[in-house]
Amino acid sequence: MSDSVYGTDPISAITSTPLSIALSAAPPTARPAPPPPPPPPSDTVTLSQTAKVNQMSTAGESPEVIALSLGISLAAVTQDLRIVATQTAAPVVSPVVAIQP
Repeated sequence: MSDSVYGTDPISAITSTPLSIALSAAPPTARPAPPPPPPPPSDTVTLSQTAKVNQMSTAGESPEVIALSLGISLAAVTQDLRIVATQTAAPVVSPVVAIQP
């Protein structure tokens, strides 16, 4: 068989390649961890309980959900929202008219 373009037989060229050259490709490196998030701005305002209740109520939350979210009693929420329980009117009962044949 004749020699290849490189002067040797292709099979012997592959097997004669030193292992260090074959493995010289470096494995992919891991990406560095992303930087931590920035700290919150220093110009924040702490809202009072009443302000939080009013804000949540304005956003459409029910008094029960507000109480659970803030960890306060329903009575405290209704007091902050100035909700007064009203008496319900007695149901109107219409007189039953008997139809005679």
